[in-house]
Amino acid sequence: MGPGRKTRRGIGSRPGRAEAHTSMSQGLEWLEWDLAGAEREYKRALELNPDYVTAHHRYGVFLVVSGRSDEGLRELKRALELDPASLPINADLGNYYCTTLGQPDKGLAQLKKTVELAPNWPRIHALLSSCYAEKGMWNESVQEIVSMGGPGFVPRARMYAATGKRDEALKIIAQMKERSKTQPVSPMALANLYATLGEKDQAFEYLEKAYAERVPVLRGLNMYHVWDPLRSDPRFKDLLKRIGLPEN
Repeated sequence: MGPGRKTRRGIGSRPGRAEAHTSMSQGLEWLEWDLAGAEREYKRALELNPDYVTAHHRYGVFLVVSGRSDEGLRELKRALELDPASLPINADLGNYYCTTLGQPDKGLAQLKKTVELAPNWPRIHALLSSCYAEKGMWNESVQEIVSMGGPGFVPRARMYAATGKRDEALKIIAQMKERSKTQPVSPMALANLYATLGEKDQAFEYLEKAYAERVPVLRGLNMYHVWDPLRSDPRFKDLLKRIGLPEN
């Protein structure tokens, strides 16, 4: 039984509920990459309950990563109006300001506000690290990860790569590959670093591994500038097409 059939059967037992349609849309979007089906379910959820926060939030994320930023921002702002204290909504809004929406200063302010709500939440520090990296604030990017007890491999290697310390970046990549023998290391992280170094073939090798593993964050491939060196390559365009993303 494929994942799609399982998703539909599980949700089908609770027809007519906004929560059920939102859950179904999540499976269709992130597990199956059935974007048309996912959008249909998000819209159905909001028809059933126009004030359902999670549907506005998740549909907003769907729209942003699908390249429909203006529509997505409206949904995210509506979700935040309905639940101003929501950590995930505040975090996602800040992240998208930093990346897709091209307003990193506004994004940093939003993320820092979210840190005040949950100073020990690892995800918000990871998003702050990413936002600092988007601005080229490498020391701050590394510190956000280290402050939570992480090794800071990715931001540290990106810092070295961006500042011409190629050998240092390659040493960290070697450490990550060694670490992968005993602990999970995302192929997206290695693809990220190889893209930063301009090593296109290696970057695509790990992007294809991520695709084979159906790594959900591939849905956000259009969001981050780290992939810009790959965008003109036919392999990148083919990957976007297979995921169902537009060419930016």
